[in-house]
Amino acid sequence: MESKSHYYPDGDIIIIVNSTIFKVHKIILKLTSTVFNDMFTDIKPDNDQNIPKITLENESDSAFEDLLSFIYPTNYFVIDWTNIIEIFRISDKFMINFCFDAAENFLENNFSKDPVLALYLSEKYELKELFKKASKLVLDNFYIHRESPDFIKLNIKTRLALIEKHHDYLTVLYVNKNIYIEGKTYQEFFDENSSTAYKSIYQEGNIIIGNEIRKSQLCYDGCKNFFIELN
Repeated sequence: MESKSHYYPDGDIIIIVNSTIFKVHKIILKLTSTVFNDMFTDIKPDNDQNIPKITLENESDSAFEDLLSFIYPTNYFVIDWTNIIEIFRISDKFMINFCFDAAENFLENNFSKDPVLALYLSEKYELKELFKKASKLVLDNFYIHRESPDFIKLNIKTRLALIEKHHDYLTVLYVNKNIYIEGKTYQEFFDENSSTAYKSIYQEGNIIIGNEIRKSQLCYDGCKNFFIELN
């Protein structure tokens, strides 16, 4: 089946991905990717159209179409949360740096909207500064973010580091005599709520025990001084 978006009459190479046939221009792909540049070196025509043909194994035709839409100047393609994972993967696979950089830029500008996914992607592609910033937000609302389906995708070392760092945060709050909840020191509050304290969630100056909101002087930014780093 010919691609509806990327089957050009003047194309000089055919790329088959699954059941989709792309007829594109070697020069455009060679200029954007060292992988394609090497792939097309000395390639010979092997069909009646006198056009070289290659098949990409173990690749998604929809992801490849998105990649071409980003590369070709005749198309307008927007990177968003629906395609960010595949754009990172395929641009990294074919070493298309400007596409990878665009994906990184999107994540840098939007990581606060999904910090767990941002943490996962920054871990996977070794984006150290973004990893640190995303980890701060995950730690800010750790009990909520650890329920994200993307949390389990994190490396086990990262998950353990987050748990350890959040425990450090709770310890700091526990021993800080200057933090009060309902007129009591944090230590007094923990002593009276020992069975539920470690199930609490901290949000915007409140502490939430189960479904009950307790007024406190907890600083919402408190956990932002806590983060983990990518080794």
